[in-house]
Amino acid sequence: MQYQLDHLPEILEALLPSLNIAVIHSGDHHRPGAVLNRTYHPRFWKSYRNVAENIQTTLMDMGFQKVFLLADDMSLQQELAKKKIHLAWLNTGGMQGRNSMSHTPGLLDMLGVPYIGHCPHNYAVLDQKVSLKRLARSFGIATPDFVVWDPMYHSKRNKFLKLLHGTMSEEGGFVVKPVTGRASQYTHVIERINDLPDAVREIYGQTHNQVLIEKYLPGREFCVSGGPPLIHRDGAFHRLPDPFTFSYVERLLDQGERIFTSIDKVALDHSRAALLNKEENEGQINKLSAICRFFYREMALKYLIRLDLREDAKGVLNVLEINPKPDLKKPENGEFSLVAMGLEKQGLTYNDLILGLLGSYLDFTLTHRPVSVPAILQLLDTAGLAYNFNIGANCILS
Repeated sequence: MQYQLDHLPEILEALLPSLNIAVIHSGDHHRPGAVLNRTYHPRFWKSYRNVAENIQTTLMDMGFQKVFLLADDMSLQQELAKKKIHLAWLNTGGMQGRNSMSHTPGLLDMLGVPYIGHCPHNYAVLDQKVSLKRLARSFGIATPDFVVWDPMYHSKRNKFLKLLHGTMSEEGGFVVKPVTGRASQYTHVIERINDLPDAVREIYGQTHNQVLIEKYLPGREFCVSGGPPLIHRDGAFHRLPDPFTFSYVERLLDQGERIFTSIDKVALDHSRAALLNKEENEGQINKLSAICRFFYREMALKYLIRLDLREDAKGVLNVLEINPKPDLKKPENGEFSLVAMGLEKQGLTYNDLILGLLGSYLDFTLTHRPVSVPAILQLLDTAGLAYNFNIGANCILS
């Protein structure tokens, strides 16, 4: 039987009792036995365990009987083998070291454990703000002017300041932040170039990594989320013609607040973020959607992202960063995430979002890379479901 999208519900139903799923959250390198040697983490560390529990609970509510929470640390490989994991869901920012978000997908690829998440390369590029900004420039997409401080190449202060003056104007100030990070942690807004050394010194002391210095933009700030072009809505899967974009949000800044304060310091509520109204902001929504879809297609992304953008003095949208692991917090008890804010406007629930991401992974992988999931194919064969999965190139060459 030739596999079609209509068969996906039957496949999921067959996998409910037998598929061993691991939802992986960040390990803590301070915990004894977590690493061989504790070093440093360039990103502001967070376990993300609470959100991993949201994903776990949602999958179990759907009927999956074997969903485990695993920490992203030295025990992971042993736990994956012990629990005979067939599929992992990445909800980790890594534990320590450079490009930490790419470590676990690389490990899983090496071990042959399929996973829901980005490939190691895309995690590294998206999480490294400098790489992402250079990519945006190559695409002709606006991003704030910037320079990068590196201890090896910019150790001469006068030469560095000359480079800075040649790249951007001092007018309006600068945003100084880690090249990789989360939730605006370790980020400074400064007015004068003379204040740069102290800001750079503090950030480097926390991250032991390059420091990004970019021109401050005075305009409104927005977010948009994007995912694969297969969603679950109204009890069924739907294949869309383009990547799915949703949750068009404006971040609301208080008077005197120049950048959005970290959600670690001030909780996210409706006074700090508002959904864009389609009737009043259709043009802005279309721009946000177009930029998000462009990146999604050009980078061949397969998993969830959130773009953060800000207007310059002329109202032009500039990409600040793309979050490869946006917050998947389940909306409950008055709490929500920027990603989940706009689900209802799209006719989706949180369960739809999770099921859509799972379904999209299985649909793409079974259609185009069945060789990467032999254990899942064996489970389907044991359940009596024997499909013919074509190699993806057939849809282009036929």
